[in-house]
Amino acid sequence: MSLAVVILAAGEGTRMKSKHHKVMQEVAGRPMLEHLLRAIEPLNVQKTILVVGYGEDEIRSYFEGSNNVALVTQDFDKGYGTGAAFMQAAPELEGFDGDILVLFGDGPLLKAETLLSLARAQKNNDGMSMLTSFFENPKGYGRVIRDSSGEVKTIVEEKDASAKEKAITEINPGIHLFDKNVFEIGKKLSNDNAAGEYYLTDFIGLYTAAGKSVKAVVADAEEVLAANDRKQLFVLDKILRDRIRDKWLAAGVTMLNPEQTYIDDTVVMERDVVLEPGVFLLGNTIVKEDARIGAYSHLTDCIVKIGAKLKPFTIASNKTFS
Repeated sequence: MSLAVVILAAGEGTRMKSKHHKVMQEVAGRPMLEHLLRAIEPLNVQKTILVVGYGEDEIRSYFEGSNNVALVTQDFDKGYGTGAAFMQAAPELEGFDGDILVLFGDGPLLKAETLLSLARAQKNNDGMSMLTSFFENPKGYGRVIRDSSGEVKTIVEEKDASAKEKAITEINPGIHLFDKNVFEIGKKLSNDNAAGEYYLTDFIGLYTAAGKSVKAVVADAEEVLAANDRKQLFVLDKILRDRIRDKWLAAGVTMLNPEQTYIDDTVVMERDVVLEPGVFLLGNTIVKEDARIGAYSHLTDCIVKIGAKLKPFTIASNKTFS
């Protein structure tokens, strides 16, 4: 199917307390936004649009020039909120005849297979599809409201939710897949709510009011986590590094103490590598077959050749070991 992706990355992200844009904060060696762009690669996307705003220069300098990626600056004079940001991608998709996937730039844990499941649910659907998930503590998230038959009826943002609605544990992580009519339907968006913002989630109500279906695919709660502050960023980094360790263990790398081994997502290794406790492999480090990295070594952008043996506490950057 024809697919375009709109990634919303215009928010200021003040809770990060950083001079860097929120989506440019690194987890496991890559900016959050880059993890997301890598996750959509298997979807055969025709066009990707980044909606930027605050701190856009940093994002532009990193991603501008990437294949099939267009950057759109949000005009806040036209309104605030995720719905307003999304609608400003419309000119870039004029004449596009496929479905449109909307993501948030601070959600780096999404897996390609989950997005493919969402795409399969949407295939040939005259309407929209969305991911939902169940959180034990749903505070801060919009709640999914279903009708008596179990179909998604609408999303209620927490600011606007009643006590009964706040007790709902099925949440909306903001991952939506719309049909080609979305920008026409979006002309009916309103900012008549407690925040005075245009909500992306209001599309659910607009689609149901238009008699179109809203399909839901339930995703693992871990996968839809996002980061608004440093503590949440730490959680995402830990989850990604656990995934990375699992990947390399399955590929034939030995770790004498996996919990004390830190590997960036950008690192490449071959089978029969041995990592002693406390090893850090960062940046574009490459470790060849049968190499052994001594305990508490710290390598950044290094090459370790076949069979090389590094002593414990080896600290190096941009170096080749034979």
